[in-house]
Amino acid sequence: MELVVIATIFETPWHSVSRKSSLHVMPGEQAAMAKVIKSIEAEYPDPTKPSGIAWIPRTWINSYEWEHGFEGEPGSFMVHFAGLGATRLAHMAAAWLDELQRNRAKWEIPVENTSLKDETPEFWRECAAKITGD
Repeated sequence: MELVVIATIFETPWHSVSRKSSLHVMPGEQAAMAKVIKSIEAEYPDPTKPSGIAWIPRTWINSYEWEHGFEGEPGSFMVHFAGLGATRLAHMAAAWLDELQRNRAKWEIPVENTSLKDETPEFWRECAAKITGD
């Protein structure tokens, strides 16, 4: 069995979101990943056995900025402004660009100085334990 690593695009895996509405349309890369996941799930249908899919936390690579605030932390790999709707461009230009220019050292920090330093190895230890049964 190969291990396929999948970042959660939404707060829940894609299939939970896509079943909510028959009108849900996924962008090209998400639709392609959905097909890969479906084929793996078909090959490993027993939910009590590992399928080889590891759902990593979305915030590790794609933290959202919302009207009510930022869900990430300094050092987050990416800030995603999709949660801002029509105010997105103004918010990016005014709030974030200004903040990054004034406080660059606060936000651009080495990964070793973020929570990922501890979270990532622990996550993979848990994945390995599920696969090996340890």
